[in-house]
Amino acid sequence: MQNKVNGLQKELSETKELKLQLEHQKVKWEQELGSLRFTFTQEEEKRRNADKLYEKMREQFREKEEPYNKEVEMKQQLELRLATVGAELRTVRNNLDQVVEERNDAKLQLSREQNARVQDGILKNHLCKQKEIELQEAQDRHAEAVRCIETSKDHVQKFEVENAKLKVTVKKQACKIEQPQENLLSTSLI
Repeated sequence: MQNKVNGLQKELSETKELKLQLEHQKVKWEQELGSLRFTFTQEEEKRRNADKLYEKMREQFREKEEPYNKEVEMKQQLELRLATVGAELRTVRNNLDQVVEERNDAKLQLSREQNARVQDGILKNHLCKQKEIELQEAQDRHAEAVRCIETSKDHVQKFEVENAKLKVTVKKQACKIEQPQENLLSTSLI
C-alpha cells in the first residue's frame, strides 16, 4: 500500500512538474505571440505608410506632369504658328516680287511711250491729247504699283517682326519645357 501511495505521489509530482513546464511554455508562447502581433502591427503600419507615400509621390508626379504637358502643347502651337507665319511671309514676298516686276514693266512702258511721243512730236493735237491721257494712265498705274510695293513692304516687315518674336517665344518655351523635364527625370530617379 505504501508503495502504491509513493508511486501515486511520484506520479503526482511528475504531473505537477509537467504542468509547471507546460504553463511556463504557455507563457513563453504567449510572449512570442504578443511579440509577433506587435511586429505584425508595425509591419502593417509600415506598409500603410509606404502606400500613402507611394500615392503622394504619384500625385506629385501627376501635378508636375500636367504643366509639362501644357508646355509641350503650347510649344507645338507656337511652332505651328511660326510655320504659318513663315508661309504667309513667303507669299507676301512672292507678291512683292510680282508687284515690283509689274512696276518695272509699267516704267518700261512709260519710258517707251515717252520716247515715242518725243519722236512723234509732229502728231496732231488730237493724237497728242490721247497720248497724254495714256501717259497719265500709265503714271496712275505706276503710282498704284508703288503704293502696292510700299504696302507689301510694310506687310513683310510686320511678318518679320512677328516671326522674330515667335522664334524668341519658342526658345523661351523650349527652355521652360527642358527644366520641368529634367526635374521630372530627377524625381523619378529618386
